[in-house]
Amino acid sequence: MTILAITVWHQHPDRLFEQLQNYNQAFDGDVMHYVNINADFADSFAYATRKRGVDFSKIPNLRFVTPPQRTAWAVILHAYLQAVLQAMQDRVAFDYVYFHTSADLMIRRGAAQHIRQFDAGLGKSWRIPGKLQDGVLSFEREGSDQLEAIRQDPAMPAFMAANGFRSLYKCRAEGSFFRRALFFEAIAPMLTHWSLADMTRLPAVYPQEEYLLATCLEHYAQRNKITRTRHLVLTSKNEKQHASIEEIDEALKDSQIFGIKRFDQKSDTPARSHALGLVAAG
Repeated sequence: MTILAITVWHQHPDRLFEQLQNYNQAFDGDVMHYVNINADFADSFAYATRKRGVDFSKIPNLRFVTPPQRTAWAVILHAYLQAVLQAMQDRVAFDYVYFHTSADLMIRRGAAQHIRQFDAGLGKSWRIPGKLQDGVLSFEREGSDQLEAIRQDPAMPAFMAANGFRSLYKCRAEGSFFRRALFFEAIAPMLTHWSLADMTRLPAVYPQEEYLLATCLEHYAQRNKITRTRHLVLTSKNEKQHASIEEIDEALKDSQIFGIKRFDQKSDTPARSHALGLVAAG
């Protein structure tokens, strides 16, 4: 059994290769990678791979999602789930599912050993109280573009009503992990109301991977006794902020943090080199 690590990319094959090596070291080889390349960039990614001489055959525990799924900002959950399904079809023997992104790197080893101590890693989630009346969904918080997009999702009222949910939850998905059996039990209510195709054609976009995964896990945890911890990756609060050496060193003080998002993919920054060096050195 191994940990199934899933991520989504669209450019910079050399950085992907670098990230895969970084993860293999941090997970001590106890990992199987499934990578989705955005279908809109699949040809250019393949061209860049050849041009830059990146040889992915040197990463034996790597498979690409086939056919590649089209992704965009906040439209990645279907690609995550498609990767899980493909791994099952490929008969990969995995006992955990782990999600991450193209912008993160590990900063310490021992990630797999840490994961195996818990049933799930996700949180702290933000609770978002809601109200469902006559099939119309409303929230105590107003003025949020994401909550307005959720209100426009035609599947959301039935999802909440059928499961007796009075609140949604939100949490970053990068670095989240789930024991395999728990994962399928927890997301079953979600898959009853959204197909993978539905997830790609919402009336208005919101990050389903942040809302639906957190909502499913939090309600599952209320009904079932599970061991859980926070997700492995620390995300910068500012979407435009790149990781710094100081941020990395501060994060290392927390034994539950194993990675950081967001690293600049365009250049060999001191922070990127620092993170890669920490993990490579063991």
